[in-house]
Amino acid sequence: AYKRQDAIKKNFLIYTPDEEAWVPATLTHRGKTVKVDIRLKGLGAEHWRDEDAWSFKIKVKGDDTLFGMRRFALQGPGHRGFMQGWYWHKLLRYNGLIALRYDFVDVTVNGKHLSVYVIEENFDKRLLENNNLREGPIFWANLAPFLALKATHFYQSDKYAQKTGFIKMAQIAENLIEGYREGDLPLTKVFDVNKMGKLLALTDLVGNYHTLALTNTRYYYNPVTGFIEPIAYDNNNINPLSKLSFIGAGRRFTDHENEDSDWEWPLA
Repeated sequence: AYKRQDAIKKNFLIYTPDEEAWVPATLTHRGKTVKVDIRLKGLGAEHWRDEDAWSFKIKVKGDDTLFGMRRFALQGPGHRGFMQGWYWHKLLRYNGLIALRYDFVDVTVNGKHLSVYVIEENFDKRLLENNNLREGPIFWANLAPFLALKATHFYQSDKYAQKTGFIKMAQIAENLIEGYREGDLPLTKVFDVNKMGKLLALTDLVGNYHTLALTNTRYYYNPVTGFIEPIAYDNNNINPLSKLSFIGAGRRFTDHENEDSDWEWPLA
């Protein structure tokens, strides 16, 4: 609540690296109670402006899980397009791409009923296990070629800091991304092109490219194949193709603008 008041004053939510963001809580579902850490979620005010509809990030403590997950978000279904977000992850899984667990839950906080929320899986090894994949680094990467600095962020890096195998895989992934950004490595040597191609085709199919924005797409280094795979989420709308034109037609993944549309590309 204190952090929400601070965000309202600033009109955005941000946590500094040394800030104690998480607070302890208990979460109960059908008689099962687990201890968790919880914090406010969402850079924009739509996640916490409403007095009775805050978005949350949750980490389950210890070895407990809820719905098989240890890290997930709770937020209003409108932030993910209601059923459209649900369909998106079903579509990803059907086509052999990494899909988050995504469902609808009834939420009560401190005795106050908040109605229907979306529970959305976050990024850790259980996400990979649920997609029948070997444990490996999950990370965010800025693919923009004009940046001079390295731009990768690995999830749970502190947890794996003493594991040499993970560190080695993270270094390989980072070198692949940097090689691609600097133009030294082609896309075919860095990414699983079959899965990247499927993702681009599916975004064309639903007519929305929000998941491809630099701030949204996450990646997974597959230690079995040696390639990087996309983890697509936050594609919160399904639009008619008459609204936005295709991302394909020979365009590179790093193009910025579609010449046939006045819509600005969110890609790097």
